[in-house]
Amino acid sequence: MWELLREAWEAPPDDHDYSRVRRGAGEADLYAVQDGQPIDSLMFSRPAGGAEIFDLIVAVARAGDMVIYAPGIPTCLIAEEQRSHLPTDFDDPVDLDDPVIVASGAELQEVIERA
Repeated sequence: MWELLREAWEAPPDDHDYSRVRRGAGEADLYAVQDGQPIDSLMFSRPAGGAEIFDLIVAVARAGDMVIYAPGIPTCLIAEEQRSHLPTDFDDPVDLDDPVIVASGAELQEVIERA
């Protein structure tokens, strides 16, 4: 996962664990941890400018066996096996009732646009 992030960021995460990432014409803010530390969660914020940034988000989620949570959209799984690991009592504004599987950035973008 770190290799994907290193290829995309403008500079390693700063003291606040922030970095700007780019892929193709797309870009997003990234809040994670310092380079090389174990990642148990991260946040991409304000992705914009092209489909490639959504490809990066999906690739990072796949590499880390992570799901994608965002307010107002269904929970996005990278693999069906993740479904059984979703919390049943998650008290957050995300949709856990009907998770969807996304295999590409284009599919993630479609989920966001339909919401």
